[in-house]
Amino acid sequence: MNRRTRTSTRTGRVTVVGLALLCLALMAVLSGCGGGGSSSGGETGGGTGSESTAEIKPGGVIRLAQLTEPTTLDPIEAVEGQALFVSTQINEPLFELTEEGALKPMLAASYKQSPDELTWTINLLKGIKFSNGEPMTSKDVAFTLEASRKGAFASNWEDIESIKATSPSQIQIKTIKPLPAMIALLSCQFAAIVPANYGGVSEKEFSQHPVGTGPFEFKKWKHGTSITLTKSSSYREPNLPYVNEVVYTVTPDDSSRIAQFRAGELDLIGQPAHAQIAEIEQTPGVTVTSYGEYLYSFLSLNLKEPLFKNRKVREAINLAVDREGIVKVALDGHGTPAGAPIPPTIPGSNTSIKPPEQNVEKAKELVAEAVEEGVKPSFTMVTASGEAYAESASQILQQNLEEIGIAVKLQPLDISTEIEKMLGGEDDAVLAGYYGGIPDPSELTDFYINYIAKVNGVNVAPLEKLANEAASESDPTKRTTLYDEIQEDIINEMQVVSLDYEPAIWAVQANLAGIEVNPVNTLRLGQAGYTN
Repeated sequence: MNRRTRTSTRTGRVTVVGLALLCLALMAVLSGCGGGGSSSGGETGGGTGSESTAEIKPGGVIRLAQLTEPTTLDPIEAVEGQALFVSTQINEPLFELTEEGALKPMLAASYKQSPDELTWTINLLKGIKFSNGEPMTSKDVAFTLEASRKGAFASNWEDIESIKATSPSQIQIKTIKPLPAMIALLSCQFAAIVPANYGGVSEKEFSQHPVGTGPFEFKKWKHGTSITLTKSSSYREPNLPYVNEVVYTVTPDDSSRIAQFRAGELDLIGQPAHAQIAEIEQTPGVTVTSYGEYLYSFLSLNLKEPLFKNRKVREAINLAVDREGIVKVALDGHGTPAGAPIPPTIPGSNTSIKPPEQNVEKAKELVAEAVEEGVKPSFTMVTASGEAYAESASQILQQNLEEIGIAVKLQPLDISTEIEKMLGGEDDAVLAGYYGGIPDPSELTDFYINYIAKVNGVNVAPLEKLANEAASESDPTKRTTLYDEIQEDIINEMQVVSLDYEPAIWAVQANLAGIEVNPVNTLRLGQAGYTN
């Protein structure tokens, strides 16, 4: 079985996410620049950060600055959030997750499931064209899904028996057992449709010059400098997109992006530095919107290490953590202490699981007992170098644990090295985070089992049994009960120590309207434009 990880660096930590044809709308810290000045005062609130009653005028350029440059723009093979963010504007999946959290057809026209729940028949929209002018057919869809399946990450794709183009505008997917998450899976960006056989070019060539059905098409890539998209002449909505171009540049310095934004030179910023949000909110003509708490942060413990094999040590760490302090300092108050390992924006999150109260004295007693049993109370915590959250949260954790008698050495590493060590189970402990991209608990459950628990010495057989049962359970109530039990088992194991949930936050200039942000922080620009 081929598996693949999706990773994203964000302000705060390394974010590691995995799936199999499961759409993680992974985003690096993202900001935009260009497009005009500002007006009116700042505000905060829920809903769409770019809501405006003013009419959007055609034209203009949206310029976005990302932390690092993508290595590929093929949505099937993308491994960085930066690549996926660009891909979202070019390639579209069969279904989409809306701002309201609903799943609706995107390139699909309709679908039905057979009475035995093993066959899905999906009818495609007719008249859809790729940006090169070629029509999209079921042949392209079948090719895409098969390619995604071969590069799959989570076990859900293994339950698919076949994918067939039954007519030019219809595909049929057969499963080995019921797969109630099917439509959610088909909404993922890793299943965004590409031309069959990559349109006659090599996969490598396509990754540098993609073709899609989205509102924007690829124009040019100046490696190390910028990626430029232009409005697609083949897009199915004749009056969209409004803007002429979207330009992504590489700008690794967060402070300079924020300074440009406050000066009116940037149009939108995703996940600005928490300590500077209050300052941004005071900027005239800016709207700061906090969306749902979609990002789960945690400390992962390697149970293959003698120290963490002792359950008393794991319990002591869990009780020692000052989660309120981490939220206050590392997130500047923008977040809440975490309980369940699936964040609240994902349906199926077990909200009955609450973070434990900090209990230093009990934690000290547990450590003392563990030391008597022969453990050496010290370990190395791997963190992402240069990230504000990682620096603050790791220092708080270090202080919390030293207070109960556990010595912690902090080891900041570059993102790629940290991810490699974590997924290989080579670290003592790692400060990490993840978020999902579909409205279903199966993807993060699967990722935890395969790429956190297994590599860190957890006996996952009981969890795998429950996860397999839950993934094919069609009764919503029974399915919820199973996922509740899975999350309780994960927390009871204490191999991951829940830290906090963080909301998606966007700051937008007043003259940019029509951006779309869904509950898993996917940003779409197809209807975005300027009002002056």
